[in-house]
Amino acid sequence: MHSDIVAAEKQGGSRFVMLLIMCVYAGAAQAQSLPWEGPLCTFANALTGKTAFALAVIVFFATAVALLWGEEIKGVMKALVVVFMLISVLIGGSAIIRWLWPSVIPC
Repeated sequence: MHSDIVAAEKQGGSRFVMLLIMCVYAGAAQAQSLPWEGPLCTFANALTGKTAFALAVIVFFATAVALLWGEEIKGVMKALVVVFMLISVLIGGSAIIRWLWPSVIPC
């Protein structure tokens, strides 16, 4: 029984050390910027500007019209129309979120 208690104490101690190492590592990682953050911020800013929002709205309505009145659209073309609609929804949504809550996207 004594050996079980000692083993449990050793395991608890090693878990505490691992938790401490992870906290120190997370603090160090927070202080540094990664090399790909600059290009990703540039890309995010490009997708949330006024021009991108206007294009997203235009593409959304164009694809909605194509889906509503394009009965001859089948197969791959219909999948492309849906993909363009989804991309326009994502770009428009990100622009609206950045407009409503600018602090959410730190770039």
